Amino acid sequence: MPDPALEAHQHVFENVPNAADKVPPGFPSIAPPSSTMVVEVGHTATLPCQATGTPTPRVRWLWNSLPLDIASNPRYALLNDKMLVRRVAPQFSIPPPPRTEVMLGGNVTLKCVAFGSPMPTVKWRKALPGPPTEVRASEITATNVRLAWSYSGPEEPQYYVIQYKPKYANQAFSEISGVITQYYSVTNLSPYTEYEMYVIAVNNIGRGPPSTPAVITTGETEPGSAPRNVQVRPLSSSTMVIQATKSTTPLIHRNPYSPGIHKW
Repeated sequence: MPDPALEAHQHVFENVPNAADKVPPGFPSIAPPSSTMVVEVGHTATLPCQATGTPTPRVRWLWNSLPLDIASNPRYALLNDKMLVRRVAPQFSIPPPPRTEVMLGGNVTLKCVAFGSPMPTVKWRKALPGPPTEVRASEITATNVRLAWSYSGPEEPQYYVIQYKPKYANQAFSEISGVITQYYSVTNLSPYTEYEMYVIAVNNIGRGPPSTPAVITTGETEPGSAPRNVQVRPLSSSTMVIQATKSTTPLIHRNPYSPGIHKW
């Protein structure tokens, strides 16, 4: 119970002009006087309270005229003659289930309880889509590749995005957006070039993580015409020099001993 003497004295001197001059010896006093404190969000506030009087007064902390239950509320702590008000990170006391199945057209109740200080607000939203799987290539030509993939998420994405570039080129990815099927033909590629290609699923929340890359090498092109004005000049019994004029259509030649493209 509150100290009855303390309450009685408070009522006697409440709203009395110049009451400070008429306070009897030993009347309870608090230092420093109460004031408004501004604290940055997420930081701890320290409220000092030094009470003196005869007999020694007892200090009680109130919130909205109700006593604070400091023992059961982790947001508050007493340190000597100070009250610490701290932020408690939000946590789940009853987390939502990781996966729930329901029949088409049926109802489901998902329970989630969180606590913290200040009290957190629980918001529900759809998750980002997962990565497409089994990305594979077919119908590979010198300039075209047909990609196909699978998707096993709980619901179909709105569309897919394909990103690709030459594997060892220091350049940004080219991007094809708005693909609504699980297959697509990528065109205008360079002949005999190793590409890495990714597929990304997109829903109304945003883009999900990319798929495992598919590494694809485009085919070679047939020469348009043979080199012209071929000339051979021997240098020794084991060495000769061959010179020729390039053809009107570039001839793509694959060196079997080292990867790359050589143009005549």
